[in-house]
Amino acid sequence: MNKKEKKEEYFFDSANIAESYSGIVLPLTYTFAELVYQKAYTDLLVMSGVSKQKIKKHSYVFKNLLGHFNGRMFYNMNNWYKMAAFIPGYKRNKSNLEGMITSNVREEIDLDIKPFIWLKIFYPFIVFAKVIFFGFTSRYFSFVVNKEIKFFQSYVFDSLSLKDCKELFEKIKYRLLNRWYVTLENDFFVMTYYGLLKKFVSEEKLQELIKFQSVATKQVFAIAYLSKKMQKIADLWGAIERDDYLEFSQIISMSPEIEKELGIYLDKFGDRFASELKLESEGVKEDIKNFIPFLKAYKDYDFKKINSSIIDVDLPFFKKILYKLILRKFNKYGKQREKFRLVRSNAFAIARKIFKRMGKLLFEQGIIEKANDIFYLSLQEVLNTDLASGNTFLKLVKERKSQYLSYEKMHTPVHFSTKDGLIPQDFDAKKPEIRGNLIKAIPASGGVIKGKIKIFKDFYVPSNIDFDILVTSHTDPGWTALIALSKGLIVEYGGILSHASIVARELGIPAVIGAKGIMEQLKNGQIVEIDGSKGTIKIIN
Repeated sequence: MNKKEKKEEYFFDSANIAESYSGIVLPLTYTFAELVYQKAYTDLLVMSGVSKQKIKKHSYVFKNLLGHFNGRMFYNMNNWYKMAAFIPGYKRNKSNLEGMITSNVREEIDLDIKPFIWLKIFYPFIVFAKVIFFGFTSRYFSFVVNKEIKFFQSYVFDSLSLKDCKELFEKIKYRLLNRWYVTLENDFFVMTYYGLLKKFVSEEKLQELIKFQSVATKQVFAIAYLSKKMQKIADLWGAIERDDYLEFSQIISMSPEIEKELGIYLDKFGDRFASELKLESEGVKEDIKNFIPFLKAYKDYDFKKINSSIIDVDLPFFKKILYKLILRKFNKYGKQREKFRLVRSNAFAIARKIFKRMGKLLFEQGIIEKANDIFYLSLQEVLNTDLASGNTFLKLVKERKSQYLSYEKMHTPVHFSTKDGLIPQDFDAKKPEIRGNLIKAIPASGGVIKGKIKIFKDFYVPSNIDFDILVTSHTDPGWTALIALSKGLIVEYGGILSHASIVARELGIPAVIGAKGIMEQLKNGQIVEIDGSKGTIKIIN
C-alpha cells in the first residue's frame, strides 16, 4: 500500500453483510469470504468488459473489499465505490449500490479509476446483450452448479486425507467459484430495476409493490407440512415433544414414508440455517436435533395465502406500462436472487464439510488441540498445514481464542471510518432518538399489529411461541422459519431489500426495519404497536 493510500480515510459499513455474517466471525470464515468476494467481483467486471490488465493494476481494490474489526465483518466502502468506477455511470452505480446494500455510508471519495473510452462506447451494447441472454445464462448456471453441488455432496468426507481435502477445495474453486459472477449479475439487475422503480414511486410506496413468492417461504411450508404429517404418528410426536432424539430417530427409521419426506426436506433445505455462511456454524444436516424445535413450533402453523399480484399506481398510460414491465423484471430477478442464495448455502455447506474433515485430521495429528480449532486459522494457514512445525498452530489458536473472547465484550458500531491506517480506540456508540412513545423506522411490510415483543439477541427457537412481535438486530435467510412464527417484525438494521423485509412481505407480516438502537430501548414482554406502512413503532406499555 503506497503513502497516498495510507493517508486516505477509509469508511467501513456492516450494511447488509451483517445479514450473512452477524456478530463474531472467526478467521477461517472471514478469509474464505475474502476469497469468494475477490474472485466473484473480479470475474463480474471482466464479463462487463473491463480488461484483466486494468483489474490487475488495481488488484488492491478486490483484495480489500472487506474489513475485519473486533472480530466483525464490514464492507470497505472506499473499495466498493472504486469498484463501481470501473464501468460507466459511476453516480448511478454508486446510488444503486448504496440502496441495494442499505448503506449507512454516503461518502464522496477521491477516485483514481475511470472506465476506458472504448468501454463507455460499447458498454450499453454489453448490458443489452446481458439482458437478452441472461435468461439462458442463469438457467445454465443453475443447471451446472446444482449438478456440481450434487457431485460434491456424494463424496465420503470421512475417508478423505488432508491432501484429498486440499485437492477437493481446489476443484470447488474451479468448478463452482469460477461461475459465481452470474449471481452478481443477477444482483446487478435487481439493483438496476430497483433504481428505476424509485423513479416512478416513493421509497415508502415501494414496500407495498415489491412482493413475490420465493424459495424462502417454500421452506416454511415444507416445515409445516412435515410437522402436520408427524403429528399423525402418536409415538413419533410424543418423542418430538419430549425432545427424545434417540426415540425420534428409531421411529423415523421404521416409518419409510416419513423418512423419505424428511430426506427430501434435508436435501433441499438442510443447509439453510441461521448463520449458514459462517463455516464454524452447525446445521440441521450435521445434527438433526437442531430440527426438532421447529417441528414442535410449527404444530399449529396456519398456512397463509401469499398475494404477489402487481399493485396498480396512478401514472399516465405509457408510464404505467413501463412501470409494470420494470416491476415484473424486478420481481423476476428478486425471486431468482433468493434461489441463488439457497444455492450459495449448499455450496458453503460443502466447504464446511471439507474444513471440518481437515480439523479432525489436524486434531488426530496433534497439530491443533480440538477439531473445531481449525476455524481460528486463516484459509492460507489451513491450506499450508504442511508448513506447520512444533507447537505453531497450538500457540496461534490459543492466542486467537483469547483475542476473540475479548471481542465478545467490545462494542463495535455498524459503520465508522479510519484514518492513516489506525483503528479508532473509542468507537462512538450512538443512542436511539425517541420522541415520546413513538419511534420512527423504515416501512418494510404493510399492516398494523399490536402485541407482546420478544427480543432475540441470537437465533434460537423458543419452546413456546409466547410472543407476537419478533425484535432483533439482524437476520439472515436461516431466520425465515422463525420470522414465519411471528405476527410482526422489528429489525434494528437493514432496508427494504434485506431478507427480513422480503420474507415479511411474502408472508403478510407487518414489519419495520432500520430501527437503530431498538434493542437497547425495548424490553422483553412490552406491548408495542407497529405500522409497517408508515414505519412506526408505538410503545404501549
